[in-house]
Amino acid sequence: MSKLLEFIKKERLYILILLFLILIQVLSIYGERKIKSKVSQDAKSSTLNLLEEDFKFREKLIDSIAKGKNAFAVMVLFSFIVGLIVSFLVGFVLLIFFLTRRLSGVILIKPFMEKRTVKWNIIDVFNISILFLFFGYSVHIAEAFLIWLFRIKTFDRNLFALMNTALIDVLGLFVILYFVLVKHREKLISLGLTLRSFAKAIYLGALSYVAFIPILIFVFLIVIVVSNMLNYKPPPQPIFEIFFEEKRTNVLTSLIILISILGPITEETFFRGFAYSALKKRLGVVLAGLLTSGVFALLHANIVGFFPIMSLGLLLTYIYEKSGSLISSITVHMIHNSILTIFMLAIKELTGMM
Repeated sequence: MSKLLEFIKKERLYILILLFLILIQVLSIYGERKIKSKVSQDAKSSTLNLLEEDFKFREKLIDSIAKGKNAFAVMVLFSFIVGLIVSFLVGFVLLIFFLTRRLSGVILIKPFMEKRTVKWNIIDVFNISILFLFFGYSVHIAEAFLIWLFRIKTFDRNLFALMNTALIDVLGLFVILYFVLVKHREKLISLGLTLRSFAKAIYLGALSYVAFIPILIFVFLIVIVVSNMLNYKPPPQPIFEIFFEEKRTNVLTSLIILISILGPITEETFFRGFAYSALKKRLGVVLAGLLTSGVFALLHANIVGFFPIMSLGLLLTYIYEKSGSLISSITVHMIHNSILTIFMLAIKELTGMM
């Protein structure tokens, strides 16, 4: 009991924040119940609308390609498909080569730096996770208050969503750095952030991603086949909805920067550099890797995207564990997100959404 009281006293700020978040969630659930009947009445028509929109989207895409509209976008899409096929073949060869070398006892990835046990722990991971949630709720509450205060009638949903996500990412990154540099008096190298062997770390990330492409495609195809067998159609991701809806160049540019640069840096710093390093002290490499990769996937996708993203998370963890460099993991994450962004831009152009 004394240890529990001591823990509560020490972490009282984060416990109060957690209670606040629980209260907000309870109020949110209560509000959702009040409109549940209306939602259930409209659910059938909403589903039909989604199916109709999806059919029109595919029809528009096929028509655009067949008639040679948007030649540049067609070329980009064609180059993407060719690049994917080439990457698959090269990746398959690399994968077989690496597996053969590994079975022969060859160390595939040599660490860039000396491995060390970090000072932060699972409680710190929990506290930062609480702060991330708190930032998210606080930003939305502040946003709603400002809209009410200034009687804003025209609400730019896409712009506000983009600004909110970017703000939360930046705040989260600063909090992680505070815990590492100030609270525990560690250096950036303890997260795996160092300029040592910088080019080598980027090369390792790029090579690893190419070798991983066959696995990623295989997992994705299995998920698609199972989803079709179960007749399951996943809901669209909010970030993709914004991407396809938005027409303003400045907003799209900011969104691309968020997806391809800021997001990967913040996420890798937290999931691999901070959370995984703390969890493996208590749970070991395998369990810590599975847990962080699972949570990473849950926060990014629906059930269809869960397994491909979790497999990507396991690759990121493996690279980080073997090399000790967060730069390699960030490189993989940036390449993956950038490829998806290029693909979405081509589709957006072809369907006349630009």
